[in-house]
Amino acid sequence: MRRRLAAAILAVAALAVALFGVPLAIVVPRFVDEQGASRLERRAVLASRQVPGDFATNADPVELPEHSGIAYTLYGRDGTRALGSGPRDGGALVDGALSNRVVQAERGENRVVAIPIVDHEQVMGALVASEPTRVTDARANRALLVLAGLGLAVLAVGALVARVVAGRLAKPVVEIRDQAVRLGEGEFDISVPRSGIDDLDEAGAALESTARRLDDLVARERAFSADASHQLRTPLAALRT
Repeated sequence: MRRRLAAAILAVAALAVALFGVPLAIVVPRFVDEQGASRLERRAVLASRQVPGDFATNADPVELPEHSGIAYTLYGRDGTRALGSGPRDGGALVDGALSNRVVQAERGENRVVAIPIVDHEQVMGALVASEPTRVTDARANRALLVLAGLGLAVLAVGALVARVVAGRLAKPVVEIRDQAVRLGEGEFDISVPRSGIDDLDEAGAALESTARRLDDLVARERAFSADASHQLRTPLAALRT
């Protein structure tokens, strides 16, 4: 019985973990991906503020910021590369930024975002930030591992709770069984401990009441047998004499 109760409780815990864990496993990678895109966009916006609007005509060299894992490429108003290691032609991504829009896309295994460079309300160029998608994938995998660890921890706690609860629920049933076995062996002075569970306590009380009635019945039968034997013994003794 204990095993069945523990298995049932653990099954409920596993079902709860699955109902919460599976949707989270689907949502978390998307959330991490969106968070990575927002993070790259913020870095690109901050980097674009360090680029002077007249970089195309300014004699001073432009220094692009350096962030771990992020590559920056600066494009002029004609859409061609002015500085950086990106493609020579910015393509549709840069064209979108030159029309004063923030554009995000994926190129191969990289996530890129293009930010317009504005000077006196005129778009003077575009800054493209690129980051490998494996960075976001690694974050998503770490988040999934954390979720899996939490799920295993919940199952471990559920197994412990199931064992304790199953033991507590099975103990009064075992007590009733043991007392019933004693009653079947002819012991009528049984006492079933109260467990606080109404149904089991009522069953224990009924078993004790049955034991008392049987004890009274057997006592009366024994008294009747003894009296009858005494009454029969006296005439028989007279006849023998």
